[in-house]
Amino acid sequence: MPARAYPFPLTLPTRTSELASRLAPLFEGEKAPLYPYTYFVRTTDEPQPREYRMLALENEHLRALVAPELGGRVYSLRDKRLRTPEGREGPGAELLYDNRSVKPYRIEPRNSWISAGIELNFPVAHSHTSLEPIASRFYEADGRAYVEVGETERRLGLTWVVRFSLGEGEAFLTQETFLHNPTPRACRWQFWANAGVDGFDDTEFVYPPANVHVHGSKTERGVWPADWKMLGDREDMLGLFWLDHTEVYFGAFHHRLGVGLMHLADPAVVPGMKMWTFGKAGTREWAKLLSDDERGYAEVQSGAFKTQEEFGTFAPGESAYYVEFWTGASSLEDYRKAVLPKPKLGAPPPKWFGMEHIPEARRWLALGDAHRTNAPAAIPAYDPSETDWPPSGLELEAALRWAAGHRPEYRTALGTWLAARGQYKQATAALDGIADPYGRRVSGLMAWRYEKDLPKARRLFDGLNLKDTGHLLDYDALLAHCGDHAARQAVQDRLPPDESRTAERKADLLVATGRPQEALDLIMARKWWRRHERFILTDIWRRARAALNQPQDPVPEHLGEDKVPPVSEAPTPHGPLDGVLRRLPELPAF
Repeated sequence: MPARAYPFPLTLPTRTSELASRLAPLFEGEKAPLYPYTYFVRTTDEPQPREYRMLALENEHLRALVAPELGGRVYSLRDKRLRTPEGREGPGAELLYDNRSVKPYRIEPRNSWISAGIELNFPVAHSHTSLEPIASRFYEADGRAYVEVGETERRLGLTWVVRFSLGEGEAFLTQETFLHNPTPRACRWQFWANAGVDGFDDTEFVYPPANVHVHGSKTERGVWPADWKMLGDREDMLGLFWLDHTEVYFGAFHHRLGVGLMHLADPAVVPGMKMWTFGKAGTREWAKLLSDDERGYAEVQSGAFKTQEEFGTFAPGESAYYVEFWTGASSLEDYRKAVLPKPKLGAPPPKWFGMEHIPEARRWLALGDAHRTNAPAAIPAYDPSETDWPPSGLELEAALRWAAGHRPEYRTALGTWLAARGQYKQATAALDGIADPYGRRVSGLMAWRYEKDLPKARRLFDGLNLKDTGHLLDYDALLAHCGDHAARQAVQDRLPPDESRTAERKADLLVATGRPQEALDLIMARKWWRRHERFILTDIWRRARAALNQPQDPVPEHLGEDKVPPVSEAPTPHGPLDGVLRRLPELPAF
């Protein structure tokens, strides 16, 4: 059967996410700065059916469904050679976690993430666009079928294309990754492909022997094989990176189904090898949050670097390319006997995708055109209260300065763009004396976070009649830094009373004003949604208990946050609230 590439409609129950703020997210996202992307606060309870345009690759052995509207991930990969006793719909055996619903949940960096398929992450993991529509094309050439997905991302302006392909008779999906820096600046980057798989108690992580590094730790090391290998043998959440492996394989095998997913790559080319599990109890808990059919979830991941603490630096004009493969396994022996495929990849390198497909970028592309042709009448209308801010990944300074000379509202756009690029002195000068409240807010943020001039920041924030929740939270945090807890109360009274972020701030204020027991009563009386790698409530709990001379451990599971080491072993990791209220973190590097 010749390999084919074709559109494949798939309808999935879908929940949508609600914006946390309409304001530019400056100085947010310490690990992965957010600007110009939005941040979300909650997900709708009831799903609605939505038809997605998948792109299929199929031959006699495999069928892959790629989802350009969901970050370009491989949503499904079916191996027709294999069968499972559960008899799921579709040809052969499903190798990936083909989530039957799109159910975003509160996982960073944007507080909206789904568990499904092979997620493509560049230039950070998780990617800012892992749940957004990206550009795509499909075609057949030289006996192969191809699907290409990618974009020029808005934060740094880096460009990527992942090309999936199948040839006739091939029982593996080929993934070629093309990365490029078209900008005049050096940029940090990493690339990880996170493959979600079903998480059963008898799901075995099949990895070669090696020394391993523990996810999230600076020093913790171990050795694989460990004293466990099945997901059900592991109680707690764990991620491991392989440091010195020489084998080409890794993956996960489901003993109850008799099938597994196998990844193949030359470790000298694709050195990143990782496994991730929520642990036995956590898998059951997160299954309810991430899916409607409550199937457990785990990950096997490949990357351009050995750990996710490592980044590369792309010089201007620099590119990278590598190739890897995904296939099925019917036994553990399949992994150990695996050899690298050698397909004939005859297609030329892909044409890079720009930002034309991104609605939030079109205004700024049009502005660039107007500037190049010196056509003031063609300057697009701009409202600083909207969520489409000038992308920091586009070279817009000259166009924005030109537009600001014709339309005063573009001063806010210019100052915001300069601040997002880390050009704080220039941004401060561009916004000096500005009357627009959105520009005044950006100026206040820089006085606070860059100049560390709290009185100046306070003068700029006082009197801003912005009702946006994100602004009010920033205002509350600024007042906390100033130690003005009486003023904080007035600001908190303007916050939405039913929001979880409001309850967090109220509890923080209670601790700060010497009412720790009331803070504990507040956070224990409220239902909290489960959150991953965020420790705000843990921090409030421990501060309140310390103020009462009570044991700080254990932290109640009711608070819904990941477990942290005991106080005797390590301090509470700094969450976003803790970072804002009690310390000034290093400014994000552009």
